[in-house]
Amino acid sequence: MRESARAIARRLFGGERIGAWSMADARNSSGLRVTLTPESGGRALSFVVRPPGGPAFLTTKRAAVMLIGITEGDAERDLVRDVAARVRKNEADFGPGVLEELLAHAAVSLAPIAADKLEARSLRPEEGEIRLNLACNQRCFFCNCDGFAPNVVPARDAAVAAAEQLVRNGAKMITITGGEPTLNAALDDVARAARKAGAMRVMVQTNALALAEPGRARSLREAGVDALFVSLHSLDADVSDRITGTADTHALTLRGIDELQTEFANEFVGIDFNFSQYIQDNVEEGLSGVKGANSAKISGPDLATLERIAK
Repeated sequence: MRESARAIARRLFGGERIGAWSMADARNSSGLRVTLTPESGGRALSFVVRPPGGPAFLTTKRAAVMLIGITEGDAERDLVRDVAARVRKNEADFGPGVLEELLAHAAVSLAPIAADKLEARSLRPEEGEIRLNLACNQRCFFCNCDGFAPNVVPARDAAVAAAEQLVRNGAKMITITGGEPTLNAALDDVARAARKAGAMRVMVQTNALALAEPGRARSLREAGVDALFVSLHSLDADVSDRITGTADTHALTLRGIDELQTEFANEFVGIDFNFSQYIQDNVEEGLSGVKGANSAKISGPDLATLERIAK
């Protein structure tokens, strides 16, 4: 029987207390996510422990640790150093392959969510959002859609009811997102329900992989979708595959975009593209005519070395 997330966190972090910080929560959610709160009652910090790879302030041969939060004070910086030291020391307590298996499981797991709970989220006026799932067919290293994401309504009937309720509450635009919403068979039904309830616009946020299949874009249009927000992370296939953590998907996204542009050519003027820092820097350089960067990102396996370089 697999250990609970909290039990694993206790072993890896060396207990439920680190100095003046205590473990408030531990769960599997796109990695082993551990939240620590200070005795003073201030701001909490969360750490996500995953298999090596992707951004992290600590990377060993067995694990990578990412910080979610802001380290503005000495106490917070000391906590980050303590966590790094404890993980380095305690990962040896796990037998060969055991920690790796546990973290691999945590990285593809979801935190428990009430399927019929639609939480409030502050968007622009007269907008509503429905998150059909957290599952995805890509693994972008920066993704923040885990078990803490709002408005998760994966069950068909609950999602349809949520769409109708959001429109009754005054939303004129409904955004359907995920995870990757095209993986949920209820997508068309939810879009259709939003339109029937009176939504003026229904947008789907997607990586467009599934839309490369002929006819899939048409089914979205016929269901009432009239806007798409497509995540295209790079013009270069190799860079895109590194960002999304999934090989050979860049071409599928481009094919999906082609299908959308063909199907929706008479519906609206183009598709919004979500581009990451890799593309943003290139765009800014092209517009300014200056080859340069507005920031420097450094990564490596040793926190002390990274701090020294940053200074």
